[in-house]
Amino acid sequence: MTSSFLRGAVVMFATCQAVMAQPTHAAEAPTAPYVQIAGGGFHELALTRDGRVACWGNNSCGQSTVPAGLADVTQVAAGAHHSAALDRGGVVTCWGDNAEGQCTLPVTLGSVAQVACGSHHTIAVLTDGTVSCWGAGTTDTGKDHAFGQSMVPANLAGVTQVAGGTRHSVALKSDTTVKCWGYNGDRECDPPVTVFGVVQISAGKYHSAALKRNGTVECWGYNGSRQCSVPSSLRDATQVAAGRFHTAALKKDGTVACWGSNEHGQCNAPVGLTGVKQIATGNHQTLILKNDGTVGGWGANLIQECNAPPTAEGVNQVAAGGFHSMALLNDGTVLCWGSNNEGQCNVPTGVDGVSAVAAGSRHSIALKNDGTVACWGLNDYGQCRVPKTLRGCAGVAGGGEHTLARMGDGSLAAWGDQRSGQCTPPADLGSVRQIAAGAGHSMALKKDGTVACWGDNRHKQCDVPANLSDVTAIAAGGHFSMVLKGDGTVASWGDYNPKCGVPSGMRDASQITAGGFQAAALFDDGRVECWGRTAEGQCNAPKSAQPIRQVAGGGYHFVAMNQDGTIRCWGDNRLGQCSVPSSLRRATVAASAAQP
Repeated sequence: MTSSFLRGAVVMFATCQAVMAQPTHAAEAPTAPYVQIAGGGFHELALTRDGRVACWGNNSCGQSTVPAGLADVTQVAAGAHHSAALDRGGVVTCWGDNAEGQCTLPVTLGSVAQVACGSHHTIAVLTDGTVSCWGAGTTDTGKDHAFGQSMVPANLAGVTQVAGGTRHSVALKSDTTVKCWGYNGDRECDPPVTVFGVVQISAGKYHSAALKRNGTVECWGYNGSRQCSVPSSLRDATQVAAGRFHTAALKKDGTVACWGSNEHGQCNAPVGLTGVKQIATGNHQTLILKNDGTVGGWGANLIQECNAPPTAEGVNQVAAGGFHSMALLNDGTVLCWGSNNEGQCNVPTGVDGVSAVAAGSRHSIALKNDGTVACWGLNDYGQCRVPKTLRGCAGVAGGGEHTLARMGDGSLAAWGDQRSGQCTPPADLGSVRQIAAGAGHSMALKKDGTVACWGDNRHKQCDVPANLSDVTAIAAGGHFSMVLKGDGTVASWGDYNPKCGVPSGMRDASQITAGGFQAAALFDDGRVECWGRTAEGQCNAPKSAQPIRQVAGGGYHFVAMNQDGTIRCWGDNRLGQCSVPSSLRRATVAASAAQP
């Protein structure tokens, strides 16, 4: 429900009322570079330089299916479940949900200069400076989204921009003042007397925002999540965007400031982010358009609304965290999706040249080609505070709230949560060739094929079986440990909760992985076998996902790289961790989920 100003055009964004179950995507979407973006409830739009439109995210009402033949577009807008586009001839096209008539254009609609979408209504500024609205709110009954948001005030003229909220509408006049109408229960339609000299407007669910010519921002209306509490230091804004319960501002230096609700990480702008030229907000997400024409985002990503198509093709490795997933691309960059409540999907600027990735419960780890390590996400126990002197790393692993790194000389470094001693390896550990981390314990595979475990042992996960040898790979689950032996057999100890041992007769496994309460083994023929907790479907590996080249276990889900190069996920998808970005096309080589 936000409005953003770009090169003389205003783009409107709207929030959504409910999460839709399973998205589809517009086929053969135009590719970057993009010149404009718009954020809807759970879908997004982008405009290319040649006037084509790309949509991604939720498509439950056809809002992400661009009408055939739509071309020569100059501006796009998004509502809760509908989309709109304005072409060079001043003609508006709407598609998606039309339950409130938001996609039914008035027959008398003249030439349009700008189009905007509220949640369930559409607003247009005509070339003569008047305003036309259609959809919800043509009456003021207070029922079925009807709060008068489409009842344009009499004699309203000289309008240059409009913005649509869930139940209200906002207009910027040529005299730089603001007019609002519709629902006013939270005073979102009562701009303060200080709101003048305005150059751009935006509308959230129950609040309004204005950018003034002096670079300051004013917000009014509902402030229950402090979405109207503009940071006092903000003095050089060039754009403002209002989401459902948060607000974002683009600053003159190309950085982004966010405030308000951060329940889904929508206010966690990536550290070091620069070069942004436009912002947009949706229900619980923030989007950016960068100077190079690429699109990114952070916040809720339940149905890939933060994953603009396309990104770099070619995946080298996958990893899975508690409620998020990661992919290392062939170009050395990293893509994350799923829960972002702690910023674990906000890959920091400058994280490139990556050779391996790993995921903790709510943090992410990247090993770079130069042997350094980058971490981002939750840092409550210092799990993302990489030691300043750390160099020469050859492998990484992420635990519940701690991080492990294996040095090229076989030594080990650990940081983060130390409550169970998981960051204190045994003094006689010696040289290791692989590491793994569980919720509160750590594992190391030694060069002689034996295993060491330390840390939390409440579930016997550190009680390595006597005489265990000839181990070729290790994996650590939430409260259990697992090994792959040279003869292809698998052994485990600890607690799967519910307890479930390695399936009897399992032989010839080539790779193992462990999740929170489930485990999997991969075989040379690409078959995968899963066991452990099944409540979220994580042990029901789709046959269509096989044959598989690599598999990684997360909290309650699995991420797999198919032999044909596609990425598949199964299990818990409540936070979008199994909603694979449509941009992930081909993979090339399989590696251990946490180490090269």
